[in-house]
Amino acid sequence: MDSGSDSDGAPEELTAVQGVAKHEETSKVEKDSVLRVTREGKERRKRWAQRRTSSKPDKKAPKEVEDEDTKKSKPSHQIPRKKM
Repeated sequence: MDSGSDSDGAPEELTAVQGVAKHEETSKVEKDSVLRVTREGKERRKRWAQRRTSSKPDKKAPKEVEDEDTKKSKPSHQIPRKKM
């Protein structure tokens, strides 16, 4: 068996200097991960809010314009009733 084999199940032995360096690296990765997750969450909420606000006026505005146009140009097809 190789002495560098990972299959032996023994934990990796590090010197004090290597341990400190490994700890700093791990801490930096964890900190970057937290910052990334926070940033992505903000970006996701911002995109959701933009979709939410941009879709509402677009749906309502054309209906109001169409209603006004159809009221002005639409001929009346009702037959007037005679009063008795």
